[in-house]
Amino acid sequence: MYIRGLQCDTSGTMYAGGLVPGGEGLPTGTLSGEVRWWNYFYATLVCVTCLVISLVGGAMFGKTIVFIFSVSHSAVLNVFPVC
Repeated sequence: MYIRGLQCDTSGTMYAGGLVPGGEGLPTGTLSGEVRWWNYFYATLVCVTCLVISLVGGAMFGKTIVFIFSVSHSAVLNVFPVC
C-alpha cells in the first residue's frame, strides 16, 4: 500500500502540469483504453527497488545475527566452561 502511494504521488507530480518544472512530463501513451502503461512500469521499478533493498537488508541481518550469536555463545562458554 505504501509503495503504491509512493508511485502515485511521484508519478502524479511528473506529468505535464505537475510540480516538476520544464519539460512535458512522463509519457501518457496507452496500451488499451484508459490504462497508462507508464504508471505500471514506474510502479514495477519502485517495487524492484524495494525488493533489492529488502534483500540487501536481509543479508546484512543474517550476517549480524550470526555475529551476535557467536559473541553470546563465546561469552556463555567463558562463564560456564564445558570441561
